[in-house]
Amino acid sequence: MRKKNTALIFVLFLLIAGMSTGCQKSREDYSEIEVKKGNIAAGLTKEGSISIKTAYETIDLSDETFNTSEEGLEKAVLQIEEVYAVPGLAVNEEVPVIKLTDESVQEYKQMLEKEQKKAERDVSLAEMEKEEKSLDIEYTYQKSIADGENAEEKYNLTIQTLENNIKSLQDEIAACQERIRSLENNNGSSAELSVERSNLSSLETRLQTAQSEKESKEIQAKQEYEQAQLNYDYAADVKENAEMELETAVTEAQTRLTDINHALEQFEANVGDGLIKASCNGTVVSVNCKAGDILENDKKIIAYADANQITMTVGVSQNKILSFHVGDKVNLKLDVYEDEVIPGEIINLEPNASNDTGENEYQVTVRMTDNEKTVYTDMTGKVVFTEKEVEDVLFVPVESIIRKDTTSYVEAYDENGNVKEIEVKTGFSDGENVEITSGLEEGQKILVQNMEDESEETE
Repeated sequence: MRKKNTALIFVLFLLIAGMSTGCQKSREDYSEIEVKKGNIAAGLTKEGSISIKTAYETIDLSDETFNTSEEGLEKAVLQIEEVYAVPGLAVNEEVPVIKLTDESVQEYKQMLEKEQKKAERDVSLAEMEKEEKSLDIEYTYQKSIADGENAEEKYNLTIQTLENNIKSLQDEIAACQERIRSLENNNGSSAELSVERSNLSSLETRLQTAQSEKESKEIQAKQEYEQAQLNYDYAADVKENAEMELETAVTEAQTRLTDINHALEQFEANVGDGLIKASCNGTVVSVNCKAGDILENDKKIIAYADANQITMTVGVSQNKILSFHVGDKVNLKLDVYEDEVIPGEIINLEPNASNDTGENEYQVTVRMTDNEKTVYTDMTGKVVFTEKEVEDVLFVPVESIIRKDTTSYVEAYDENGNVKEIEVKTGFSDGENVEITSGLEEGQKILVQNMEDESEETE
């Protein structure tokens, strides 16, 4: 009987041992991760894909500022010596992408400096002309005022002079006729009569001429009077317009000088050292130039995927859209960067709804503000429109938390490599990560059960 009990105990021991061995997990059942510190945000989550705006490298050569053709000079050009940019190359602002030939850079600079000297000379000439002609303008103005003020008096004097001249001739004719009658009545000599009659004929001719001229001279005097009045009435306007023309000439010359100075400054800043540098952070998409080419004004020589314009557009239902505004902060979670939260902001809200998905949704475009991430067009992910957020907290994946009644644990390896449980207190969760308020430290390693292993055990 004693032997039978011993055998039964041995069989039970083997069964228990076998069951224990079947339940024990191996290292392959776990993934080891670190406790992280950062922000956790929860809110409306929408899926979408990345779009990247294309930016272009162009050179403004300010062709309109050059007048070299007027002097019969050949316009200088900028020639490419080497192209550093190639499709797929990641660049940052101020990184050289094209090298120009030293000779063309020097010739172009000399052309700009020559144009600058010419523009400076034109400004000086315009200012001198303004100073000189201002005196003439003032003299003309003062003369117009004086002539206008004296116009009526001058006109009346002219008319009176004409009338007095005719009256004087008429008086002389009458006196001459009286002398002739006296000589005829008193038997005057024929010589005396001949002289008086000749004098009378001359006076009558002069009177006819004076009477004929009176009408035309009155018309001329009237015209001079009216012109003087007109000059008087518009003297101030004529003066202002003349001064404005001179001022405009000076302003135009100064504007041209400013344009030339700006072109020279831009040249020195952008290509003065013979290097054209990237104008944005991003990735080179295409290159539309090669060594030996001449740079053309405003030509798109390089295309970039602009890292500052990485966006995602998602649909938001009408019962949520009023909660969002341009400038609001959002979080992006890209599938390629698992477990990472990338900051962003809303840059556009479409006021018109579309029903592509079968329900009215408003298109909301967000921009990624972390330009350090390498992303490509059509990468997928999610936009989280933040409704609640905790900052600078410890967090772990939700699936790493083990709950027993009202207590929460995580698993970790002890110093012997065995799995142990660590009690923790949890806080806010966004559905993927959960805040740890006590029990763990940043960087501490914990275990997460592999999902594939769990599914196999379930099956």
